[in-house]
Amino acid sequence: MKIKSDFHIHTHNSCDEACLEYDFFARALFERQDITLGVSDHLHSLLQEKDIAASRKEFDEFKAKYPMFRKRIHFGVEASVMSKWELDKINKGQYSGDVTYGIRDNGPMNAPMELPIDEEFKEKYKIEYVITGVHWPLYCREDPLSFVKEYHREYLYAIEHPCTDIMAHYLWWNPIRGLKNVFTNTRLVSNEMRNEIKCALLEYDKAFEVNLCAVLFSKDYKDNKTWLDWYLGWVHDIQNAGVKLSLGSDCHSKHLDPNWYKKAEELFEHYKIDTEKFFTL
Repeated sequence: MKIKSDFHIHTHNSCDEACLEYDFFARALFERQDITLGVSDHLHSLLQEKDIAASRKEFDEFKAKYPMFRKRIHFGVEASVMSKWELDKINKGQYSGDVTYGIRDNGPMNAPMELPIDEEFKEKYKIEYVITGVHWPLYCREDPLSFVKEYHREYLYAIEHPCTDIMAHYLWWNPIRGLKNVFTNTRLVSNEMRNEIKCALLEYDKAFEVNLCAVLFSKDYKDNKTWLDWYLGWVHDIQNAGVKLSLGSDCHSKHLDPNWYKKAEELFEHYKIDTEKFFTL
């Protein structure tokens, strides 16, 4: 069950704590002749367009320097599901303070959603694929069930959006305001919700990301065998149903720990998840 691709890697151009330099890709691709890698820096709003432009410039320079890797490295972005209300305000400059991660308070509940990317943006920066992530609830009541329902609404939107190729880190929990991870309670994520996710992925032909850093190896899940059985057992089932899977390390550090791939391969072997069928370009 060898891992042969990783499409979720952040560089130092990303707007968060990511610090990986492009030279990392040369070392990684030299060491692993059978792996394909993808750059996917964050795009929450058009405030990050400068980051994507800088990353694209470095990407092109990297390919020019290492032409032997041109077919084994790809350029994508990780776009966030946002509220149309907040994107409109950001685009018009109607905000104060730091809105790197959007306007996180006082938005209308159940507001229409939007991605900060369209076909014109993709063409401008020669974006080969889009990972769409749900990174926070968009203005809902702060109780566990309300959070789960809001995240579910956003997941379905992410899958249905025409720009999305891969839905990122299903059931990753952003520790907003110090609130406890609601997804550790598997009873809150109903079978009906998971079936809706599976059916939408199949209907819209989108890939489901198996995320290492944010999900499988996160502090909330990595030592919870009951949760991993529940989660990866379902991942096995949806792959058997025809859903495409994608591997994403979600690396934000200076380099990717090769032990991550080894540990993930052991998990995939145990849960009979076929890496040969993973999403690739």
